[in-house]
Amino acid sequence: MNIFLSYARENHDRVEAVCRVLEANHHEVFFDKTDLQAGGKFNEEIHDAIRSSDLVIFFISPASVTKGCYARTELKWASEKWPDPAGRILPVMLEPTDFSIIPAVLKSVLTIYEPEGNLEAELLQLVAAEARKNFRENTKMSFRKGYKKGKSFGDKLMGN
Repeated sequence: MNIFLSYARENHDRVEAVCRVLEANHHEVFFDKTDLQAGGKFNEEIHDAIRSSDLVIFFISPASVTKGCYARTELKWASEKWPDPAGRILPVMLEPTDFSIIPAVLKSVLTIYEPEGNLEAELLQLVAAEARKNFRENTKMSFRKGYKKGKSFGDKLMGN
């Protein structure tokens, strides 16, 4: 699964640990510290990464939901890609945050996930569940759209 991690700079260390666990479990993860080229067109690279992702994990903290934070721009781009964010944008409460300042798109998702124990282990399990759910839905979609023998599942989904 291609995963984009959206967070505030202040939360870098905790999010980096999540990134390492997801990558160790064979997920493709876009993490700005390792995936952005120095001197590159980072706005374009980030926007492209969101467009090619299957899931955006948005780490909620007071810093990440503050107006002007770049994570809010990432969230805007993700919500443009998925007007219905359920199963595509996963809001995770990283730090206690006043509910009134959390963006509406995050509140529209059925559940804002609040880890009870180990953040990395719980997110890995959540991502695996989302991947299974998305695979089942995409498989149903391929049959509804006339999946033809001889084309790969990915080709059919991409319209090739």
